[in-house]
Amino acid sequence: MILFIGHIENNKALLSPTESHHMIRVLRMKQGDQVYVTNGAGDMYKGEIESLENKSAVIGNLESIPNLQKRDYKIEMAVAPTKQIDRIEFFLEKAIEIGLDAYYPIITFNSERRKLNHERLNKIGIAAMKQSLKAEQPKIDDLVSFKNFLKENNDTPGQKFIAHCHKDIEQKPIKDVITLKSSYQFLIGPEGDFSKEEVQMAVEHGYTPISLGDQRMRTETAALSCVMLAHWLHQ
Repeated sequence: MILFIGHIENNKALLSPTESHHMIRVLRMKQGDQVYVTNGAGDMYKGEIESLENKSAVIGNLESIPNLQKRDYKIEMAVAPTKQIDRIEFFLEKAIEIGLDAYYPIITFNSERRKLNHERLNKIGIAAMKQSLKAEQPKIDDLVSFKNFLKENNDTPGQKFIAHCHKDIEQKPIKDVITLKSSYQFLIGPEGDFSKEEVQMAVEHGYTPISLGDQRMRTETAALSCVMLAHWLHQ
C-alpha cells in the first residue's frame, strides 16, 4: 500500500498539487485504487481514490486505522550540516526512516556550511516519512546558530546529550548514561567538532557530554548511530 499526505475533512483527503502529481503522473494510479493517507499529525487512514485532477486528487471512504508506529518518546537531533550536503541528506533520510522526529541544523564555530536549502530537506523528510509509513511528519527546522539553538531549547524535556572528541573534557560512554523510556535530544558537531567553549555552553544548558566510542566517525555517521541507539533501546 502507498502512503500519501493530505488535508483531512468530512471523511475525505484532499492532496496537494505535488502529491496529486505524484499520484497521477508518476505512479499512474487510477480512480478506485486503494491507498493510505495521513494528515502528518499522527492520524492514519485507508481509503480509495475518488477523483483525479492534476492539482487536487481526492481520496474518499476513509477508514481510520491504528498508528502502529506511535511512540511515547521523541528522538531529536541538532547536527551541523556537512560541507558535502549529500551526506546530511543521506543522514536525514535514513534517520527519519528509523524514527527521527526532529532535525535542527545548527551553525557552530567550526561549521563549513552556513546555508541550506530548507525546502529540499523538507521534501526529503516527507519522502522518508511516506516510505516508512509514518503518520507523523518530522520537524525540520531552519538553520540557526548554536547559541540561539541552546536558548530556544532550554526547556526541552527528556535526556539531552552533546557528543564531542575533546579528551581533556569529561565524557561519559553513551551506554552508561542513556536510559529507557525517555525522550532524547543529541547535539552533533561539524567535521572540526564543537569548540571547547561550545561544549561548556551546552553543559551549562543541561546537556551531558558523551563519547560514542574510540573510533573516529564522520558527522552523519555519529548522528545516525545516536538515532539507531535510541530506537533500538525501545525495541
